[in-house]
Amino acid sequence: MTASKELWRSQGYLAWFTADTAVAVGTALRGFAIPLIAFSVSHSLATAGWLATMSAVLQQGCTLLGGTIVDRHPRKPLIIANAVIQTLLWTMVSALMISGRLNITVLFAVVGVAACTTGLIGEATDAALRSIIDMQEYSKARSINEGRDATINMAGSPIGGILYGIQPWLPFVCSALVYAIAGGSATRLHLRKRGMPMDTDAGAGAGADMGSGDRATGASEAGHRISDVVHAAGIDGSDSESSGIGAAGIATVGIDAAEISASEIAVSEIQQASSSNGSAQREGHDEARTSFTSTSFLSDFVLGWQWTFHTYRLPLIIVAASLINFGLNGLQYTIQLHLINVGTEPFRIGLMDTGVCIGILVGSILANRLSDKVHVGKMMCAAFIMAFVFVIPMLVDSNYWVILICYAFVALPFPMVNSMLFGFVFSKTDENLQGRVATVISVPAQVLSMFCGGIAGSLLPLTGFTVSMSIFWGAIGISMLIATLSPAIRTIPKSDEWATARL
Repeated sequence: MTASKELWRSQGYLAWFTADTAVAVGTALRGFAIPLIAFSVSHSLATAGWLATMSAVLQQGCTLLGGTIVDRHPRKPLIIANAVIQTLLWTMVSALMISGRLNITVLFAVVGVAACTTGLIGEATDAALRSIIDMQEYSKARSINEGRDATINMAGSPIGGILYGIQPWLPFVCSALVYAIAGGSATRLHLRKRGMPMDTDAGAGAGADMGSGDRATGASEAGHRISDVVHAAGIDGSDSESSGIGAAGIATVGIDAAEISASEIAVSEIQQASSSNGSAQREGHDEARTSFTSTSFLSDFVLGWQWTFHTYRLPLIIVAASLINFGLNGLQYTIQLHLINVGTEPFRIGLMDTGVCIGILVGSILANRLSDKVHVGKMMCAAFIMAFVFVIPMLVDSNYWVILICYAFVALPFPMVNSMLFGFVFSKTDENLQGRVATVISVPAQVLSMFCGGIAGSLLPLTGFTVSMSIFWGAIGISMLIATLSPAIRTIPKSDEWATARL
């Protein structure tokens, strides 16, 4: 029986997949509608933009604690709690909108609570997967999740636009309903107690609800749909639930945000090593984890940063990735807020997300075929140049179709950059430093990207669309110059030469 058939025969996996999918759909629907309703209530682009920034700051801050909370507490109650809280929040918003009593203060409060909830316990769903299926099935489950996420990203925003066009409160009602479905599905989860040995039949038949493994490191951020860069990493990771405020639902593009995060790549590397080396390798990981517990948290934390910034290539990679993430996220917010401001139909705003996701999907297919054949440094330089060049038509002409087509092409090369660049980085990184290096790479990009919504919302009324876009385009230009002029980045070799290359 194939791995995919075993997964779908597992009642535990089906319950988890239903809950996780419902959360993703709910996030997509409300994430699209929140900036529109914020502008409708406040009549201010700046307010709509800073709402996004507030949400990102709160979620990112809470995420720093969330991983520990998820690891220290039973995950099933956390999944249910997240679903219940989100259901109540967006039911309340729906009721206030229907009665005409929603104001911007209440919207800020609800979005803030939702962001904190997501940051603190939203990762429990991803973390629970390893307690449902075994290691051999994990890779297949991840690929299923990515296909599902791509589908939701492409269809979620247009559907949200249709619902918003019928009644502005409909996306929030539907979001509350699917969160309720997520909570109901989560009650059927039966998670293996952490520390118990793996059941070899986990995932199928009578033992289908029992799985194995410790918590796998989830995609960061940035998210969800974003979520967010290279995903270095951007905002919203593709598999974690985001606060629901991205660039109005436009999928985040950039390094580590184009549906692949640095954390995901690190996880993939570890999983492949574990699968190939068997139980002896897993015992080695356990011994390494035990050795870490004998040192202080602060010492381990500082070591990750020290190691990263004493490498040859990583500091420049982090700077270039952070700048292009900032530029691309800024473009996304500027485009979305501009379309809202000029009265574009919600459905057409949602199509922006579909265009970007199509570009990402095509790039992912190319990455799968070319990742082991292409010179990494040259590919990274070409991607940055491509992003810089395809923004120029949007500066000259703000026509809807020009923006849609050009932004899809901006997104296209980044799945290749993500898979190749971070494949190189994490294959050269000591296995015991994988998680900390992923954090060091992602934090600068996330910190910069947090403020893109507020900056874009403040700039648009003052400077207009072209000047606002030009400012973020300048950040992309600087990152392009760093990549193309730096031998450290330009000379990163093909995968068959990584063993002798210097990180």
